[in-house]
Amino acid sequence: MSLENEQQACLKHDQLSDDEEEEDIPWLLGFVEPPIRNTDLLRHRFPSKVGGRPAWLNPIHLPSTESLADMKFLLQVYAPVDENPRAFHRTVFVFISVDGKKVSQSSDGVRAMRCQLPRRNEYYDFEPPEEGDRQGLRPIDTANTTIRDPWNVAQHEQAVMAPGQQEAPCSIALFPEFEIVIEDEPIQDIPMESLRIKAEESNVSEKYTEEELPSDLINQIEETMPEEQKHFASFAARTSLSPSQILRYCFEEGVKPLCPSPTGIPDPSSIPPCPHCQGPRRFEFQIMPQLLNNLDVDPSDNNSPDWGAIVIYSCAASCDVAGYVDEYVWVQPPYECMCTQE
Repeated sequence: MSLENEQQACLKHDQLSDDEEEEDIPWLLGFVEPPIRNTDLLRHRFPSKVGGRPAWLNPIHLPSTESLADMKFLLQVYAPVDENPRAFHRTVFVFISVDGKKVSQSSDGVRAMRCQLPRRNEYYDFEPPEEGDRQGLRPIDTANTTIRDPWNVAQHEQAVMAPGQQEAPCSIALFPEFEIVIEDEPIQDIPMESLRIKAEESNVSEKYTEEELPSDLINQIEETMPEEQKHFASFAARTSLSPSQILRYCFEEGVKPLCPSPTGIPDPSSIPPCPHCQGPRRFEFQIMPQLLNNLDVDPSDNNSPDWGAIVIYSCAASCDVAGYVDEYVWVQPPYECMCTQE
């Protein structure tokens, strides 16, 4: 299922009304699955994907070598904006530092770059290729690329499209490659009392089922539980409905990320404006810590990447740009680290 087909549920409101609860806004969730065919994640398929090599949307005007020095490709999200003909094709790419500690400890540990194209462009056919069709990928003359590509994506594409051709070398370590499939977040009420009991069960001497739980005990726990713990309980309950989610998407005004801790979450008014059009940026998506389970990283290694949330804020207008432009990234450290610091 494509994000292109699903994201309109999150774009149908221009602004949250005063009496509308943020929890009522529909979200889209991303999950990882192995691709069915090795051609499914090439750029002419406009994929959302994790790992492997980036599937550059604009294969000629690449990001500068300096901007991605010491960075690894993490994922990309294909998120076109139907209302903007200049963003008929639109992808946000996310890169993280090869030094895993920097991901949550440094302002330059994560980079997000937006790229977009109109429907009629020099790189892709006006009509998308049919499912399973191996055609439709126009070869790129690497002599015309503006920047040397350390991932050698153009050569890699040729090797995938022509079985038997030698694979292109890559000097950068790659994460395992998966397709990101998009689904609606389940709509289900979660009793906060049940949540908080789960978070505080170590202090409850007698175990109860949810139906047996005495109301006075619920009230007692609710009154004594620290706000930080209440927030984490809410986070845990919301994500427990779809525990394997690796991405949360909702490009709607006023929406805030769902983080394990309330500490440091930016107010929308504090997000720097788009440097190109000077218009506001807003939350677009967040990368969940569950993704780490799919990256073949060693959690016991202090140099491995870790995070509580990687949050991407993009230009609300998806202003017209050439090539690739930076968007704003905020990273919340792993929840365990925040508890230790406190």
